Amino acid sequence: MSRIMEEWKPIIGFEGLYEVSDWGNVRSIDKYVESYNPLARKVTRRFWKGKVLKKVKAKNDYLVVCLHDADHKQHEGKIHRLVAEAFIPNPKNKPLVGHTKTLPNGLEDKTANEVWNLAWMTPEENSNYGTLPKRISESKKGDKNPMFGKKRSEEARRKQSETLKNNYKLKRTDK
Repeated sequence: MSRIMEEWKPIIGFEGLYEVSDWGNVRSIDKYVESYNPLARKVTRRFWKGKVLKKVKAKNDYLVVCLHDADHKQHEGKIHRLVAEAFIPNPKNKPLVGHTKTLPNGLEDKTANEVWNLAWMTPEENSNYGTLPKRISESKKGDKNPMFGKKRSEEARRKQSETLKNNYKLKRTDK
């Protein structure tokens, strides 16, 4: 895990095809590819130079790359997950990879895929990371609350009360 020199490790499940670095880059491996040439009526061997793959931002703002397995099937690889699986030990088998670098607004920086900006987390740890929970609770206090100074009508109160009573009755009969 070096910040001076980029360290590369094979991607699990794509060994011999792709590598991931501790800086969050993914590259294909140099390889020879054999194919049948019908004009020459023989199998030809061609060298393909490996290259760093282009990162694409998915709809959820995570960076992904397109990987092809040995059977030429296409797979999407989330870069933060590839880096964590290759470089970060997970002795407690935590299911999620969280970004520890946060933006000024308190949200995680989903593009910071360097190994020193990632950690294995539980869902609870991931949702409570950073300043987001505190900012959300602060944003809803007092006159910042959207219901501040508003009262529900008598009809709305009655409907809510009936709904709660019916839900309670349903729970009691389910047992």
